[in-house]
Amino acid sequence: MIFLMAIVTLYASGYVSDQVFWFLMGTATAYVVFDLTGGRIIRRWWKTTPTYKNLVSFMTRVLDTKLW
Repeated sequence: MIFLMAIVTLYASGYVSDQVFWFLMGTATAYVVFDLTGGRIIRRWWKTTPTYKNLVSFMTRVLDTKLW
């Protein structure tokens, strides 16, 4: 929570650009979701698709979701 407030404060004071702000907010949100689920999402996916090719396709799908 303190990290999120620090990001908003930096953005409001003009120290970071829009792209950096949304990147940091997306990263923080992803960490919070990962923390709340206890990493279950990643572990479940890793058990079912442990190959490098599937890792690349998974990352491509994640990057294609247009979260920003």
